[in-house]
Amino acid sequence: MKYPPFLGSEIQPPSPEHALFHVLPVPWERSLSYGGGAALGPSAILAASWQLELWDGHGVPAAGGIYTHAPVDVSGEPAAVIDRIAARVAEILALGKIPVVLGGEHTVTVGVIQGYLRAGHEGFGVVQLDAHADLRDRYEGDPLSHACAMRRVVEAGVPLFQLGVRALCEEEVAARTVYGVGFLDADTLVPQGIERVPGDGGPPRLYFSPQNRHCVQCIRRDLKSNPSLFAHVIRRFIPVPSPFQDGSRLPASRSCPALAQSSGDLLAGADG
Repeated sequence: MKYPPFLGSEIQPPSPEHALFHVLPVPWERSLSYGGGAALGPSAILAASWQLELWDGHGVPAAGGIYTHAPVDVSGEPAAVIDRIAARVAEILALGKIPVVLGGEHTVTVGVIQGYLRAGHEGFGVVQLDAHADLRDRYEGDPLSHACAMRRVVEAGVPLFQLGVRALCEEEVAARTVYGVGFLDADTLVPQGIERVPGDGGPPRLYFSPQNRHCVQCIRRDLKSNPSLFAHVIRRFIPVPSPFQDGSRLPASRSCPALAQSSGDLLAGADG
């Protein structure tokens, strides 16, 4: 499988030390419940990025430099894969760079968060764009299932805010209360349009933004006419772009260009 450099059609990849953004492909697919193909996501998103323009309407985020790493080895037991992801993310952070992690199934998120914690980062939170809450303690007996990724995050003491969720179980509703999870679900966010994220406390210092294609579709459609919500979220956090996951249930011609564009959007937010 090929992993071309992100935006390689437009820019000459710099050396790692001269790139602000470090793209890390993680083609991991282990616990999907329906369909398949998540492992193909990183390669397809990187290929689709070659169709993007450098100019984003305000500037050229790629001017900060984009370096694309070799993919993480995803063979072996889940705990070992998560440890490899964490190690690679921590290495990028140790250089003072911004990791942009491309998955892969949602359990990739667990490794990324462990990488931030391993690198000594504190006071950051997660903004999750997803159609599902992923807050189960176990799914089909597996604590590292894709359906448990956010539960492992909040158990690590990392604050979580969810955008666009449209399906969750009673256990996940209860977990939101126990762990103080904030949320704007799809039934509110999409039809009504929300311009501000509620909350009276200070925001976490960093944000982390896993996505899947279900939520990308509804959020991007709504934000075309009302971009102020996402702009408000971005302004409240210093952005740390990260996993774009689970385009597995849409043809690459439909999901990957949207995810590649979303990747570019977050690079612009981080650069600004």
